[in-house]
Amino acid sequence: MGEQPPLDRGVCPVQVLAVALHATFAATRPERGAPAVASQPGVVAITILDHATRAGLGLSTFVSLGNKADVSGNDLLAYWHDDAATRVVALYLESIGNPRRFARPGGSATSGGRLR
Repeated sequence: MGEQPPLDRGVCPVQVLAVALHATFAATRPERGAPAVASQPGVVAITILDHATRAGLGLSTFVSLGNKADVSGNDLLAYWHDDAATRVVALYLESIGNPRRFARPGGSATSGGRLR
């Protein structure tokens, strides 16, 4: 069986340099903020995005991972570790493919005191 295509993945970095991208099915778009959010189930991701927007919670990045065909939670932690706009990370994942790799970026991201 071949690789499955992404189902409901979407990315919404609120601002990358001077360009913002909103590539989700969500009807709302958050303001800029410090938290980065990623969710594997698309329904949960869109719900989180909707609630964050209505509550006035700004986000640095929002990612709906779908079936994680191209991007994993580990990839996101590594990216957010170096992202100056991200101060807090929230992940909702159905599984962690490589727990040792998952612990490494998380440990190094928090060890400098920048991410919580």
